[in-house]
Amino acid sequence: MSTKAMAVDTTVVDDAKCPVIHNGNAELCNDDPGNTGACYGDSGGPEFLRAATGPWVLVGVGNGWGTANTDCGAAPSVYADVTEKGGVRQWIAQTVGGLPDAPTGPTSSSSPSPSASTSPRPSTSPSGSTCTAAPWSASAVYAGGSEVSYNGRKWKAKWWTTNEKPGAAGDWGVWQDGGTC
Repeated sequence: MSTKAMAVDTTVVDDAKCPVIHNGNAELCNDDPGNTGACYGDSGGPEFLRAATGPWVLVGVGNGWGTANTDCGAAPSVYADVTEKGGVRQWIAQTVGGLPDAPTGPTSSSSPSPSASTSPRPSTSPSGSTCTAAPWSASAVYAGGSEVSYNGRKWKAKWWTTNEKPGAAGDWGVWQDGGTC
C-alpha cells in the first residue's frame, strides 16, 4: 500500500466485468491495467476525464473494487458516476442546494469519448484590464495553484475547486486574493 497519491490511466469497461457493480446507471466500471487499480483507502478518490484539448473534469468518485479483499488492483474498480448521466450528481444537488452544469461523462459502458466545450467565456474583469489570468467560470474545475480573474482582481486557488466564487468565503475560502488586475 502506498503512502503517496498515485494516478493510473484506465478505461471505462462493460459493467459485466465488475462483479461488485450494483447500479450501472449510477456507477462506472474501470479496468485496472497491470494490477494498478483501486485498493484499500481509495474510496472517495477522484476519477478524472480529459478531452483532447479540454480541462480535467471529475466524472467519478471511488466506490469499490474487485470481488474480495484479496484482489486489490487485480480486478476492475467501481466509481460512482458524478456526471449528469449518473444519479449521484442529482442527489448531491438536492443535498447541497445546487451545482454548476455538469460535464457529460462516458455515454456508454465502452471507452469514453468526451467532448470539450470551447465556447468563449465572458470576462469579469473591467474593460481595458491588463490582467493575464483567465476569467473565473462556475463550470470550470480548478486545481490548486490555478489563477483566475474575477471582479477586477486576480485570485489563486489554494486547493482543488469548482463553482466557488473567488472572495465569497473570505480568508477561509479556497481562493487567495492576489490584488487588482
